[in-house]
Amino acid sequence: MSVTVPSGMLDDQGVNSLASSVRDCSHYPGMRAKRISGKHIDLREVEVTDAEYILSLRLDPRHARYLSPTSSDAQSQRDWILKYQRRFDQAYFVAESRESIPRPCGTVRLYDPVGNSFSWGSWLLGDNAPSFAAIESALIVYDYGFNVLGFSASHFEVLRENMKVCAFHERFGARQVGEDTRLKYYNLTREDYIRLRTKYARYALEKIAIVL
Repeated sequence: MSVTVPSGMLDDQGVNSLASSVRDCSHYPGMRAKRISGKHIDLREVEVTDAEYILSLRLDPRHARYLSPTSSDAQSQRDWILKYQRRFDQAYFVAESRESIPRPCGTVRLYDPVGNSFSWGSWLLGDNAPSFAAIESALIVYDYGFNVLGFSASHFEVLRENMKVCAFHERFGARQVGEDTRLKYYNLTREDYIRLRTKYARYALEKIAIVL
């Protein structure tokens, strides 16, 4: 099933109608999607063959210090992806730059649906990621979570020492709602996102295309 969605422009009635129609589809895959197309990058659902690439990102010292310990065994990563493929409460993507030959440039994951809120993370960008990849991938995540899945808020946490990512989320409009000795906790509502989205409009399409 393919869906084309106005990015960041639906009112509450439109969001509820779209989310309902997607979930009523006989092929509705929970939070998952096969592909979400943005302006310059696409999010493609992970496959077992992505295991080595994902592992290379997670073992990169720049990222590893902010992640839970990761086994260097590629088979363990393949097994994790196989388990993911049997679940419907999360969506795990490889970001691909849109070129004549698409190339992976990062990962991102939506997960932990709690009531009307979802979380996202596993957000890693490779050395080859375009300069706009962080902003565009975040826009795609929020457009998909709010306008397609019908959530009204997003919750997530970031390691306190990961100051670069904390600063990005705060610039993007996320509100810090708590902290402890390790983590800062954030929340972003759909209303806040829509108000701030015009600031980043040049990085996004008017409509995003989704393949479920």
